Amino acid sequence: MTRITFFKKMSLVTLLQEFMHHMQNQMDLKLYRKDIEEDARAWSVSLFKAATPKAFMNAVNKGILHFD
Repeated sequence: MTRITFFKKMSLVTLLQEFMHHMQNQMDLKLYRKDIEEDARAWSVSLFKAATPKAFMNAVNKGILHFD
């Protein structure tokens, strides 16, 4: 059984990234990047942008969404 503890308000991108880590561990997913952390980060940011483009641009413009 997995234990998840929330300490502060979690962002949607962080939640999506952790979900991707879960999927990486449960399934044999093809990685699009060399590093599983990069892959999860890229997937979560891409999904956030696709699902809520206005919120994505707002986060980028405010400087609260950081990605490489």
